[in-house]
Amino acid sequence: MAFIGTGVGIETPVTQEDDDLTEKIRAIVAEMLSNLSTEGEEVVGETVQNINTLILTKNEEILNEITEIWNSINNFSGALNVVCYAYMYSALTNIDSGVQVTVELDRTLYDPLGMLNVSTHRVIIPQDGRYLVTFCVAFFNTVEATYQAAVQSNAIAGTIFDSRWNPGGDDATPRATFLLDLTAGDYLELVGFMSSIDPDNQVDIYGGEWPYYSYLLVTKIN
Repeated sequence: MAFIGTGVGIETPVTQEDDDLTEKIRAIVAEMLSNLSTEGEEVVGETVQNINTLILTKNEEILNEITEIWNSINNFSGALNVVCYAYMYSALTNIDSGVQVTVELDRTLYDPLGMLNVSTHRVIIPQDGRYLVTFCVAFFNTVEATYQAAVQSNAIAGTIFDSRWNPGGDDATPRATFLLDLTAGDYLELVGFMSSIDPDNQVDIYGGEWPYYSYLLVTKIN
């Protein structure tokens, strides 16, 4: 991979397959959008005396097309920033059979927009769009039972979940991934559930930093 460098600390990645003119114009648009002065700087070994003059000489249609490409790239990058990887730090113990419990998400591995509300243990959706939702609830000190990890939301009827039977003795880790269309202000809440033949049985739910046993990962994809 090569780079177009302006000498002011900004580098725009370029692949060999990209058209040279397209890449040069895209770099120019990027620099202008960043309000950087590039007059007299070097672009791919070629001294550009006045970058603004160069832009004005380009075909308007080409410039509009490249601007659209650049905006699309920015929009895609913006979507990738709408991510929350939340997990529960401390274990929940003595979970009764037949009782649904909220997984107390209180830490994040990545949450640039502050989507996790640590008071309610819910992830709050900041923007309308389609989201990839991945989750897991990890049970230990297990007994013979059915174990369930689920996500509840005001945006869906019921829950989305994964349910697994476990003979007991081994960790039970129901997990799933779904696509959801969500609206700004919607919430997602992770819950766990265990159903045993013996109603007096109890189990525990893992907490901890690694490998983030009980977690909720929410990613905006468009």
